[in-house]
Formats: sequence, C-alpha cells, structure tokens
Amino acid sequence: MSIIDRDALALRVSETLSGRPVRWAKNVVGDYDGRDRTLEVFNADPREQRELLRKFRLLRKEMETAVGGPVIVIFHTREESARLYSDFVTKALADEVTGDVVQAQRTFASLVSVLQAALGIDRPLHTRATVPGTGSTALPRRAA
Repeated sequence: MSIIDRDALALRVSETLSGRPVRWAKNVVGDYDGRDRTLEVFNADPREQRELLRKFRLLRKEMETAVGGPVIVIFHTREESARLYSDFVTKALADEVTGDVVQAQRTFASLVSVLQAALGIDRPLHTRATVPGTGSTALPRRAA
C-alpha cells in the first residue's frame, strides 16, 4: 500500500472520529507485530475512547484489508497530546481549518456565480437604439 493510500485512510479515520488528528505511528518504542499497522488518535480522553472505538468499528474491516492485518489503535489524551505532540496536533488542526476555509471559498464563489446569472447582474447595461428613455430612474407610479 502506498503512502498516499495510508494517508487517505488516516484522513478518513479522522473524519469518522469527529475530526481528531490521526496518523500512522512513527518511532513507537518497542518492537511488536503490527507496528506498521498502528494508528495514533490524538485528543481522545478516556471517557471518549469507547465511543471512538465504536465509530472506528465501521471502518475497521476495510482498513484491515487495505493494510494487510489488524489495526492497532493508540489513544492519546488531550493533555498528553498537547504536552508531547503539540507540533503535530497544531499542524493537523491548522490543515483542517485551512481545508475548511478553501472549501468555503469555493462554495461561496460558485454561489456568487449562480446568483449573478440568476439575477442578471453580470450583464452590462446597453442604451436603447430605438425609443429613447426618459432618463428617470424612479419607478413608475400608478395614477390614483
């Protein structure tokens, strides 16, 4: 499996786990079977971990097939995430916000173009070549 595929899987897990930073484990102390299939989940306090595992269960089968064996999940509490992994967590959260901003800008740009077309405000005004207007910009009034 390529690095891009593994990163895409980690991103899917992050989205499934309510946007928590997730990465494949690096520099894990000790040697054990499945070291290359270890996933780290950050900002996960003990009271949340059971629910996160329940959410992860939806992806587990697909991930195990993709990485070639059981996936080991290591949770890091918010306190430990901030103390030991602040660089990674900060970058991951900043990347997520940046992605959200870019998506919002794309959505806004497409909305503006749709509105311009619907309202006709992207069309230039042309002077009439036939009957000249009065030059008035006031709305016509009905006689009472």
